[in-house]
Amino acid sequence: MKQLIIILLISINIFSCSNNNVVEQEAKINSHYVDKNDVHIYSELVAVDGSAYYKQKVSPGPHLLHVRVLRANDDNKNQVLETIHRIQVTLNHSEKYSLINGLSGDMVEVWLINDKTQSVTSSRSSISTINERTVHLDKEIEDKNQRIKFVVNLTAKKHSLGQSAEGIKRILKNAIVRY
Repeated sequence: MKQLIIILLISINIFSCSNNNVVEQEAKINSHYVDKNDVHIYSELVAVDGSAYYKQKVSPGPHLLHVRVLRANDDNKNQVLETIHRIQVTLNHSEKYSLINGLSGDMVEVWLINDKTQSVTSSRSSISTINERTVHLDKEIEDKNQRIKFVVNLTAKKHSLGQSAEGIKRILKNAIVRY
């Protein structure tokens, strides 16, 4: 009986250690928010290799990331502008990454950096502001930050209800992307 308990304890210890190593090897990708020149821009990962992303970690290796960029400005207080970008990246084990976004002239740009080295680790995607989709809000929201949060929370609610998987696939399929 003692031998059985000892074997059981050793087995549990071995399996619990092996599971921890797998989790540590996954990469983490952080969203990005910037408030610059009266324009607020937020970027978040929405899909990895065509599958919806729900804030989990990503396995190391090469991937095609779909990134949603939301932009709010002073032009219209009941809308947020949206673009969907595709970027290619090779992720390393246990590394943390951050999405970086910007507005350069009439181009919305996004790319990924390694948090540790601060180096660009992905392709860059640029989409003209002419190709932005407009997310219309039912009411005006003065604060640009609150407008973006409202759209992000609305999307999160749809994720929790299971309604957005097809919507994300449709958005990704119809996305106009220029590399």
